[in-house]
Amino acid sequence: MKRQWRNYGWYKSREEMDEVRRREKVSKRKNVTSVHGTKVFYRCNNWRRTRCNFRMYAIIFTSDKMCLFASGEHDHTAKDPYYVTDVIPQAERNSEITPQSTTQQDILTQFVLNATANLPFDTSPESTSQQLLSYQPPTYQLADEQRITGMLQLAMEIDHKFTFIQRNNEFCFEPNNPALKGRSVVLLDGGTVVLVIERFNEIELSREIWQKAYWNQFLWAIRGKCMRILYQNFKEPAYL
Repeated sequence: MKRQWRNYGWYKSREEMDEVRRREKVSKRKNVTSVHGTKVFYRCNNWRRTRCNFRMYAIIFTSDKMCLFASGEHDHTAKDPYYVTDVIPQAERNSEITPQSTTQQDILTQFVLNATANLPFDTSPESTSQQLLSYQPPTYQLADEQRITGMLQLAMEIDHKFTFIQRNNEFCFEPNNPALKGRSVVLLDGGTVVLVIERFNEIELSREIWQKAYWNQFLWAIRGKCMRILYQNFKEPAYL
């Protein structure tokens, strides 16, 4: 079954976010550091005993900019017959995440290499035999070479400039028309979701969180977002 993630909100301090996390009775499972920031995974405090399906994860961009997501609901009715309180698998205690390496491709420009060099490790929930046999949501990363190639092609089709801002790990679509200078659609990969930001002269107009869809559907959604903003801004400049 596809796991759906819901956004709990944005926080300006670790203490503020931890207060929400403690209220939901979850504990840290692992964390992964990438150019996005630090991604911290949590699961229910009763998971070992009940296999509760409730999960949370946080993306910590900076010390004053972080967001929290949750999936599932607490369910402590099921009991694990093999649960032993004083035995924890050594592999689970010592689990470590090793970032994937990126192979250089002659067919792509340095623009692509800069992005793929920051490709974060796949941080999907642990795989089980049951999960492998069930429906899996899209697991692509925007920094994949294939995805970058697709977004470059889309930008050419809609007469936009497509750039990768390595400092913030942002993928940016900007119209080539000088009359529309300053308008942009910015994408930020959040793992299972994508943050879609509309800007005008570096001022943020809106921010949306999109659940990742199949790649072709995602490209069509980005195309629609860019063209809608173009049309709206061109026809109604007074509303900016």
